[in-house]
Amino acid sequence: MKSCIVYPFLSHLNFSSGYFWAMELARKISVPLVLVTIVSRKYSQREKKAFHHAYTQAHAAYTLQAGNILPESSINTQHICLEAEGLCPIDEFAPKLAAFAAQKTDAILVLPPDLFSTADQAQLIDSSYSAILLPQGIDQTVTPASEKFYDVFRSSHHVRMHRKVLHELSKDRALFNYFTSVFGRKH
Repeated sequence: MKSCIVYPFLSHLNFSSGYFWAMELARKISVPLVLVTIVSRKYSQREKKAFHHAYTQAHAAYTLQAGNILPESSINTQHICLEAEGLCPIDEFAPKLAAFAAQKTDAILVLPPDLFSTADQAQLIDSSYSAILLPQGIDQTVTPASEKFYDVFRSSHHVRMHRKVLHELSKDRALFNYFTSVFGRKH
């Protein structure tokens, strides 16, 4: 399996800032972005429509901000809706996402700072092979010409990177050197 970025979100929360950053990371390292959300089984059709509406809004905003830097087809975006048994899907999101992340050994799990509790974040980080926790309180929107992407990356909590992911990053020497210098820091 080729590396990918896994970005969890809920459609009723504004996720466009983290989406901008995850898309920019996917663009920089040429890997697919896998968007993961959770829906209740009972209301799945309605919630899936809300998911697609929220995604369309976030992607339109990203496209406007990013401009014509990269052709649309060069970033593969996949959408995955996990199904919850109960009527409150957020309660089941972290455990189901942890199981999903554990299966993706080449994935980088990018966690928004305020979507999960600290305990849930720890569970997700433990279950993933590579994880980045985006920082609180920083504008995470990214313009390709700016250094905001790197500012956010420097401020993020970098838990670990799997060897296969670093190999994927090594295809661009300058980017690889930057990432390895950041991951070599003590947190």
